[in-house]
Amino acid sequence: ITAPDFELPGDADGDNAYIVTVQVSDGDTAVTQRFKIKITDGNDNAPVITSYNGEFSVTLRVAENTTAAVGIATAADVDKNTTIAYSIVDEEDGAKFTVNPSTGELKFITAPDFDRPADTNGDNVYIVTVRASDGVFSATQRFKIKITDENDNAPAFSSHNGDAVVNLELPENVQLVTTVAAADADSTPVVYSIVSENDGALFLVNAAGELNFVTPPDFEHPADGDHDNIYKVSVKASDGSLSAVQQFVITITDRNDNPPTATMTIRVPENTVEVTPLEGTDDDAGSSVVFTMVDNEDGALFRINPVNGSLEFRAAPDFENPADADHDNTYLVSVKMTAGDNITILRFQVKVTASDAGTGRMTGRSTPEPQMQAIVVLQLEAGQEPGKTIRVYPNPVTGKRFTLRMDSIASGSYTLELYTAAGQLACRQQISHTGKSALYPVQLPGSLAAGVYLLQLTGIKTRYTEKLMIR
Repeated sequence: ITAPDFELPGDADGDNAYIVTVQVSDGDTAVTQRFKIKITDGNDNAPVITSYNGEFSVTLRVAENTTAAVGIATAADVDKNTTIAYSIVDEEDGAKFTVNPSTGELKFITAPDFDRPADTNGDNVYIVTVRASDGVFSATQRFKIKITDENDNAPAFSSHNGDAVVNLELPENVQLVTTVAAADADSTPVVYSIVSENDGALFLVNAAGELNFVTPPDFEHPADGDHDNIYKVSVKASDGSLSAVQQFVITITDRNDNPPTATMTIRVPENTVEVTPLEGTDDDAGSSVVFTMVDNEDGALFRINPVNGSLEFRAAPDFENPADADHDNTYLVSVKMTAGDNITILRFQVKVTASDAGTGRMTGRSTPEPQMQAIVVLQLEAGQEPGKTIRVYPNPVTGKRFTLRMDSIASGSYTLELYTAAGQLACRQQISHTGKSALYPVQLPGSLAAGVYLLQLTGIKTRYTEKLMIR
């Protein structure tokens, strides 16, 4: 009467076996036949989605770079003899996914990258539909998968073309080296720091990426590890998890940063306060000469008399109790002579004698150059020609070796002599100068004792002295 339904049996026992007896009669007699009808299951029901409460559309959040299953689709079929197979519906972002036909595990074919979205709309929201089929009927579930950003990119330097190693050349006395710049593809803040290696302790970097020397470099007194005026420092850019490094190799070049220096020797008898008058004139209208003390060597023992402008001892020297640094009765003091923009350093060797040996007298003129009397040592031949210099470095000397630099000094033969504090000749060498600018390495005798010496270089119209400490 009603077609049987295997899933909803209507027989008396509910076992899908229907029993019915049919009778045939001719009016007088009758016969019967008993039928047992077993109902078999047929595929007449579509699968039913059971994953995620059977919702038609599901939204999931997945971190970028995920290679594991991003979701699992499940379905059930009331038809007992059917098998459910899962597949991707070829639409929207379906081509980016794969699904296990038996388990319904949904995966990206290629792990998603938040910084390089590959979905149709380029908005990091991938839409894929999974079909569950029993071979005849099917059901679908739609997934909307939103990709979240992860810190998976290290910062990248853009400064100096992003080079891993950058070579720079800077003049001495410059504090700012360069400005570094780095960015992170994950849009995370970048923090700069100095890598603790090589010459890193000599540098600072701020939040803006400005790389500075802690102390401006001095060509004559290199502070780098090798003392060769080549500084190496690395800057790290970090996003908190990942980092990148840019290294800088900074070569410091020399420049004329030292004012002209003239040295004179003056003999002063003990118990005498005044050393020498300080006098100077300036040919430029409206400009005057000003003398000030330089705080170095034995300078603390001297002053400029506020009344007459003379250089004098603060306390009269005692030959038997010398107060100079070397206790050899030779006091070294420097005075700066300033006239407008012109500066000359006047360096005095004040030798205190046990008897009255007289005093020296020095006068100066700032333009065109300081004019002096009784000048024994002159580093620059003219105050207005700063290109002419003689320099010795390093000082103090280690390893019995130093460098003599001669800039714009006349070519010819020069004699370099080293005297002890007692005035005895310790060694003598000849220097053949080619002219212009040249460097001459000087190797001292290995037997030379450590201590303070007076270096003297004499030659064509040139006499240069410098106090040299040998360690």
